[in-house]
Amino acid sequence: MASRACRAAALALLACALAVPALGQAEVQATAAPWASEIVNLLAGSVGASAVNPNGIHVKHSNLALPTDGLVVGALQQTVEGPSATSFLMQQGNLGGGIAGTMGPLMHQHPYATMAVQTAAFATIVKAAKKKLAPKAEAFVVIEDGNFVESSKLGLCTAFYPAGLNKFEFVEEAAGVPRLFDAQLVNDEGFRNGLTGPEAVRDMLDQAVSNKLSVVRFNAFTVDEDYPTLTATFDTNNNPAVSEAMLRGIDYILDEAHKRGLRVIPVLADYFRDAKGSLSPKGFLKLRDNNNSPTAAEIASFYTDATFKQWSKFYAATLINRVNSVNGRVYKDDPTIMAWDLINEPRCEAGDAVCITSAVNNIGSWAIELSNYIRSLDSNHLITLGLEGWYNDPTRTSRNPFAAASSYGYDFVDLLTQLGNKISFATFNAYADLYEKPAAWTVQWIMDHVADVAALNLPLIIKEFGAAPITVPATPAIETRETIYRTIVTAALLQITADKSEEYGLKGALYFQGWVPGTRAAPYTLAVGGRNGVLPSDAAYPEIVRLGLGLKALSSKLSTCPDNELLTPVVYKAPVCNKGFQGPDCHDIDECLLGTDNCDFNAACHNTLGAYSCKCFIDFYGLGTKGHCNPLVIDGVDKTVAILDKFEFFNIGGVLQEAETVVQQSFVDYPAKAPGYAVDPSGYFESSPALEARSRLQGMTIEECAVACETAGKTDGGAFACNSFFYNDVDLNCVLYTGQCKNRLQARTVTDCLRPNFEEGEPLAVGPDVPLPCGGGYTYFRKTAATPAYCTTK
Repeated sequence: MASRACRAAALALLACALAVPALGQAEVQATAAPWASEIVNLLAGSVGASAVNPNGIHVKHSNLALPTDGLVVGALQQTVEGPSATSFLMQQGNLGGGIAGTMGPLMHQHPYATMAVQTAAFATIVKAAKKKLAPKAEAFVVIEDGNFVESSKLGLCTAFYPAGLNKFEFVEEAAGVPRLFDAQLVNDEGFRNGLTGPEAVRDMLDQAVSNKLSVVRFNAFTVDEDYPTLTATFDTNNNPAVSEAMLRGIDYILDEAHKRGLRVIPVLADYFRDAKGSLSPKGFLKLRDNNNSPTAAEIASFYTDATFKQWSKFYAATLINRVNSVNGRVYKDDPTIMAWDLINEPRCEAGDAVCITSAVNNIGSWAIELSNYIRSLDSNHLITLGLEGWYNDPTRTSRNPFAAASSYGYDFVDLLTQLGNKISFATFNAYADLYEKPAAWTVQWIMDHVADVAALNLPLIIKEFGAAPITVPATPAIETRETIYRTIVTAALLQITADKSEEYGLKGALYFQGWVPGTRAAPYTLAVGGRNGVLPSDAAYPEIVRLGLGLKALSSKLSTCPDNELLTPVVYKAPVCNKGFQGPDCHDIDECLLGTDNCDFNAACHNTLGAYSCKCFIDFYGLGTKGHCNPLVIDGVDKTVAILDKFEFFNIGGVLQEAETVVQQSFVDYPAKAPGYAVDPSGYFESSPALEARSRLQGMTIEECAVACETAGKTDGGAFACNSFFYNDVDLNCVLYTGQCKNRLQARTVTDCLRPNFEEGEPLAVGPDVPLPCGGGYTYFRKTAATPAYCTTK
């Protein structure tokens, strides 16, 4: 009412003010300031959906006591949790396209009209802001009569058909680690100044929303050994330490998904991961026993070993009882989580003598025990088991795509029968090229699994489908990715539509995997966008859009809402903190880590308490904000390019020379104000001098490495701290040194790493791993640096 009265009074004042002199809409539009026209549009009520600002619009009145001081409206990436007297944020609001400024220039010419416009506009914006910021009621996803159901309003429920994506290495991205194994971040000025991991997460979730997808499935732990989730520091109960930095990555995923109305399926373990500290059979064996080459029987002990079962429960409890550091929600009370997935693609490949105990499948026994434990802590969420869908019952093995599948330790029907009501819904994979089958084969594969679950009274989801980005078929049986996607999506949509009126059957599908521009696949995958990652530019991408739109169209409102208390919407209030702070403890937001800063590509971002600062790199000048770091040019010479001229590549060829004295070279800490530096919340780059001297980001140029060496400055004695750097022209990074000897180095050193042997046009690895270049490059020396005396000793 106050807002309406204020607006009415302001409009009355405006009418009076416009009488002498007149300030019509045409006159305002003719002014040089675009925000003036925007404010008139607000008053006219003519703002439409075309004016959406995806970054949000920040609206602030500088002084309510003096309305003529000006209304400030601008696009900012800094969020504000709730409405206050003077500041509002509308996420994806329709209030304009990023205008910024004040009404000051018009104040001198039309003071009363300007004040009236400001007052009315501010009242309009306040009303819209409060509507945008009003917390939404949320409820859990449940299963009623064999169908997924959700609700957002009391008494209003909707049939829910999950359409979504899988995302590998998502926790590392969200945690903000600077280097990724799979979706490597590109340090590219041409793409939004290069992505940070959290930026890539936001892009991925935005992409999902734009395509009407509703679910994101991800490993709820890290998959890279450089950033372990678990470490070998054990408590009194023999449970390993859990990385808080990586848990905060999961917090971030849940909060960002919640903001967009997405559901997530966190996966609690993965059979195939082998990184030490990951939630996996091999990860556990490495962590406890330092066993890097386990036998099939040792891997199978994951399901029976008392310690390993304890660790699985411990990690599940850690997540279930965790308080989200961003929004303050306890995981077990967060409707953003659709379901817990106990393990991705469990197998037991050691034979029946090891995989079966007293005629009972060990995978099933393990899953039942963990499911019971989770339900004792969390009665709100669904539970599933991420199966591939194999058969080993002799009457069904002919359905498998290849003979070896019958030796993977379970039968899809028998295992689900054993699990009974310990899981809420069943899952399976649908691949063609991965199984070396034609796309048409997947249609029958889908129908077989639908028939299986119908007899077991379970809803079913295709948890993974996809294809590698091949352009030349390896065999006549393997089609292009576009053909495979079209076949599977068509089959899924037809089956889900047919099962809509059924109590069970196929209810959803998730592709593997989502990918965003600004990241690149590891070089050895021979694929832009990862082995199975699909970019929006991919020819198969329209099929993902078709899946999202198709399942969204099926999500109809129910005539009555089932009597289930989990469908009762609850409003969750986010913690209220000052600008620049967040979470239940109102901790500082690291804008540099999140990529919400406004620093230029040629500037270093430095986080400060509640804010951040930008500083241009050496030999650049300006404010440091985007567009305000320019190369320093003196007498027509670009000084940023000239820095490389201070170094020389020393080429002696041959082998390393022997030395009678110990070489006294040492690493130089990589400077925080140099290109290639990034904050590392995991602590990996601070774990050794060699890593501290290394650039955090990939995609470095030789010139940027020279700038980094120069930025290291001088020692207390006045000597240059960095006298040489090694540039890796394969991995595109550099390491800083001092005290290196020119006569002790080869012209070029190359390091090989064992990598999967992918051949051009082949969707599968061929044979065993092969050595491929993963490091190689040159050492550059500062021309003016004196040669240490020990370098001449032989």
